[in-house]
Amino acid sequence: MKKFTFVLDIVADGDLDTQSIAGSLERLGVQQGSFAAVKPVKVTALKEQGFKVWRARVAGITEESVNPKPVKAKKATPEVEVASAS
Repeated sequence: MKKFTFVLDIVADGDLDTQSIAGSLERLGVQQGSFAAVKPVKVTALKEQGFKVWRARVAGITEESVNPKPVKAKKATPEVEVASAS
């Protein structure tokens, strides 16, 4: 037999029914001849900065990818003609 372990983070603005989600995941994990145990571990309140850090570290979505900085236009350098001495 093999044991498979998954880590699932869900970030939402409001409350979620964690027992309902756990039950759904458990039903998904149970196949013929297999067993699953799913339990919610903890709920952590994230402030905006904490969410941005989690999003970057865990999901790999940085602030730059969400809100890209505008590209600055390069200044045109005037071309100077050099007069040759003849």
